[in-house]
This record gives sequence, structure tokens and C-alpha cells, in this order.
Amino acid sequence: AYNSTNNTVNIGETVVYKNITLTITEIMPYAFYDNDDIKEVYVKHNGNIQDWAFSYCDGIQTVDVSNQGYIGYYAFCCCGIQNIKASNQGYIGGCAFMSSVGMQSIEISNLGDIGYSAFDGCSGDQTIIKISNQGNIGDCAFEGYTGMKSVHISNQGNIGVQAFNNCKDLQTATIENTGRISNSAFYLCSALETATLGNNVTEIYDEVFGYCTSLQSIVIPNSVTFLGSWCFGECTAMKSASIGTGLTTLEILTFYNCKELKTVKLGENITSIKSQAFDGCKKLAEINLSEVTKSIGDYA
Repeated sequence: AYNSTNNTVNIGETVVYKNITLTITEIMPYAFYDNDDIKEVYVKHNGNIQDWAFSYCDGIQTVDVSNQGYIGYYAFCCCGIQNIKASNQGYIGGCAFMSSVGMQSIEISNLGDIGYSAFDGCSGDQTIIKISNQGNIGDCAFEGYTGMKSVHISNQGNIGVQAFNNCKDLQTATIENTGRISNSAFYLCSALETATLGNNVTEIYDEVFGYCTSLQSIVIPNSVTFLGSWCFGECTAMKSASIGTGLTTLEILTFYNCKELKTVKLGENITSIKSQAFDGCKKLAEINLSEVTKSIGDYA
């Protein structure tokens, strides 16, 4: 129901219409489209929020969704949302909050995936993001987000390709997801100083932290069994790296041109170091190799 007095949309499980109690099953497409008067949206019902339902509502400041369905494509895109709390049991559709401005906090604990480009192009002021969903974070989900200060991820799925690509203001990332961090997930996050990887991360693909030029150090936990090529390429401020026991191979260009890298601790199960893995690491004086290391590539 929309209360025009306090500019609030509050949708529960039922609504009374002409003295008849009706069950709400869906918020239909374009239901509140381009309504600049709405300030707050609270949704708690058993259905879905359809595509474009609240898009271009420039005045929305708070969104609190705990429905049992999905949030559709472009449902809240191009809004002025400051705070988002989503604990729905379905997915968050592609571009659902795309290009929204003014965000301060995002808290997601839904049971489904976060769709591609769901928060692409958003902006805020020192935004803090917490994600603890049980699905995947889609490709480009937060790409190009400006004003993001920190992100804490503890989902049970994968992080998609370029999910946080070019988030130039991101300073701290804590990643405790179970699964894969896909290609270029944090590529070009030039302000990222700290990246903490939990013991459930299993694979870190190509270029994940490429050009994170403020990253100081990295610890790869024992759970990681694959570290992609150019994974830390051009991390020019990195001083130390520790590789866990789950890895057997360092791919080509893994730490390419990490000019400040001085200390590397290799896991005892590294059998192969491929070409140019440490090429350009001018301050790296020595590496202690394990007895099982049998192959070292050209210019490693």
C-alpha cells in the first residue's frame, strides 16, 4: 500500500480492497515506475517484484525487501537509494539496481543469485557492502561502482567475471565465499589495499587482482587449488605474498611486474613455476623452493 502522507510503500502479504482481504502474489511491472515522491519501500510478501516495478523513482532512500520471490530485471534501476536490505528467497535480477546513486549501505542475504550488472554503474559515499547469499554473484554485478569503501562476501557460490571490476574507490575486500573467483573480478580496483581470502575459496582465475596498484600483500589459503595467470599482474605496491599448500603450479605472469615485491613464501607442494611468473619483480632477491619443485619456466 502506498501512503502519500509519508511517501512510503509498505507491502505485506495481504491487502484489503472493498472490504475484501486479498493475498498479494506479485508487484507487477511498472507498478510504481517514475514516482519521485516515494521515499521508503518495505516489501514482505510471498511473491515477486517484477521488472521495472520501482525504476526511475529518484526519491527512494530506503529499500527493505524480505519477499519469498525474486526481484526482477531493472526493478529499482536509476533510483536515489541510500540503504538497501534484501533478504528475499529468490534471485536479484540483472540490472535490478543499476545506475542508482547515493548509496551508503547494501546488505544482501538472499537465497538466490545476484544477477549480471545488478549494481553496475552505481555510486555512493563510502558505501559498505555485506553479501551473505547462498547463490552466485553474477558477471559485472558491481562493475564500475564509485564510492564503494568495503565489501564483505560470505556467499556459498562463485564470484562472476568482472564482478567488482573498476571499483576504483574500493579499499578493503573480505572474501569468504565457497567456490571460484572468476576472471578479472577485482581488476583495476586501484585503491584496494587489503584483500583477505577465507579458507573456503578454491579457485582464483586469471587477472582477478590485476592492476590493484595499492594492494600491499596477499595470503593465498591452503584451500586454493588454482591460481590463474596474471592474477596479481601490475600490483605495483605489493611487498609480500604467501602461497598455501593447495597449489601445485604457479601460472604464467602470476606476479608480473610487482615492482615492490620483496618476500614470497611458496607452499611446499609447488611442483611447477611457469614462464614469467615473477617477471619484473625487481626487488625479489630470493625464493625458497620446495624439494618437489621440478619445473621452472623461462624468465620465471
